[in-house]
Amino acid sequence: MGDSESKGPFWTSLPGVLTALAACVTALTGLLVALYQFGVLGSHPPANSGTHPPAAGASKVPGKGEETSPAGGQSETSSRRLAPYDAAHPVMSIRYAEGEPTVGSGPLYAEGSRDTFLEDFRRRGSDAVVVVIGYAYREGDLTAMDKLSGQRAEGVKKYLEKVGIPADQLHAAGHGDADPVSSEACTADSGSAACASSHRRVDLFWSSWIAGK
Repeated sequence: MGDSESKGPFWTSLPGVLTALAACVTALTGLLVALYQFGVLGSHPPANSGTHPPAAGASKVPGKGEETSPAGGQSETSSRRLAPYDAAHPVMSIRYAEGEPTVGSGPLYAEGSRDTFLEDFRRRGSDAVVVVIGYAYREGDLTAMDKLSGQRAEGVKKYLEKVGIPADQLHAAGHGDADPVSSEACTADSGSAACASSHRRVDLFWSSWIAGK
């Protein structure tokens, strides 16, 4: 009788003890999770870190700083290049007033000669390229001349796009005061207005894309 009375309180309190232990474990677990989240115990590893390789056939989405390439692993610029062209004999030239970056004058802006030029371009096929090279007269700051010649070339390129030539069949660049014109005016007086005018120009050339770097 005495033994049963001494055991009664122990067994009666055991569920309470277990409940208290469970509550402590739950509280400790919550504390550890919170410490991980706030970085006190280090960053929590991603759920799939290194454990599951990508499924077969899955494509990789490029991240910041990565580039994608067309099929074959080569970009368009690395798989083709501009064929050499005859820089001494332009197909057409556009002339500019001093300091003028965009508005030029020449046969390109005359309806008849422009239409003839466009027809010739179409006959050359999808590999044809119109090379647009801008120039400036050798006066003033070299950086300014390079910029001005580039603006002239870009202006003509945009005009050619507007009249129907695809952008990927155009190549524009500014060459500053390079390739001076050897005209009679320049031979007589390289500082004359006529000579200067012949240098302020954009020349157009025929070329094409060819394979290779």
